[in-house]
Amino acid sequence: MLSAIAFRIDAYWFATWAIAIPNILLIGTLVFLVTTLTRSLLASYVVLILILVLQATVSALVDPEDIALLSLLNPFGQVAISEITRYWTPFEMNEQVMPMAGSLLYNHPVSVGIDPFNKMIDRNPDDNVTRVSEAEE
Repeated sequence: MLSAIAFRIDAYWFATWAIAIPNILLIGTLVFLVTTLTRSLLASYVVLILILVLQATVSALVDPEDIALLSLLNPFGQVAISEITRYWTPFEMNEQVMPMAGSLLYNHPVSVGIDPFNKMIDRNPDDNVTRVSEAEE
């Protein structure tokens, strides 16, 4: 009886570490940023509602022509997952673990801003430091 039950830990591992945890960190960072900047709990709720609306809108706008671009721009990876599994049969969906390749591989680092073209990093951390003796003069 136990041999008939298929338990695959790699499917749970992939869903947790490749999809759930990056999404939780991204949403938590956005809400924390807005709450810290505005000091308003209402603003954090508004951001959460906007995230849900944005996610539903992007998933509804998926066209076969624009799916490659939308899969990179969707910060939650929902479009990238649908792009990878678009032509899978039900048997493949039940048996295979999604490969971490293509647009799903590039989705989260691009949405978080970890890309080689990011120029927002402070290259010289001492350029905005003012000495106390200079400030008094």
